[in-house]
Order: sequence, then C-alpha cells, then structure tokens
Amino acid sequence: MDLAVSVRTLQPVGARDIPIDEARVKGTMTRIGDDCLFLGCIGGAYEHQCDRCLEPAQMAFEIEVAWSFCEGVP
Repeated sequence: MDLAVSVRTLQPVGARDIPIDEARVKGTMTRIGDDCLFLGCIGGAYEHQCDRCLEPAQMAFEIEVAWSFCEGVP
C-alpha cells in the first residue's frame, strides 16, 4: 500500500490540528483474526516559520507506525 491521504482522516478525534494537509502512508495490512494490523511509515512535510529569518519553511518527516484496527470500532 502506498497512498497520499488527508491528514484530517488520520487524526484521532479531539487531536490538535497540525500544519500538514497531506501525508504519504506506505506499508502492509495483515488480517489477524477479526482485526487488522498495519505496519509501515507515514511521511510528508510540515510548514512552519523559520527560527532565523521568520519566513515560511518546510521540514520533512517520516516515522514508522504500527496501527491496529478492530472490526466494528469507529
């Protein structure tokens, strides 16, 4: 799996907004009984103000993730 997704679809309910519109999600989904396990990484770039010149700047990121999905749980 390799998808570009809206960050709002990944954020948990009640989480603070972050300065990222879209992220790239890569990994594999494995069924474990009635549930699923996703192992992969999420990456992209966020925009923030440069500490030195105060101009807009982008910082790339990529982190490994392990997400479990339970059938019937929103």
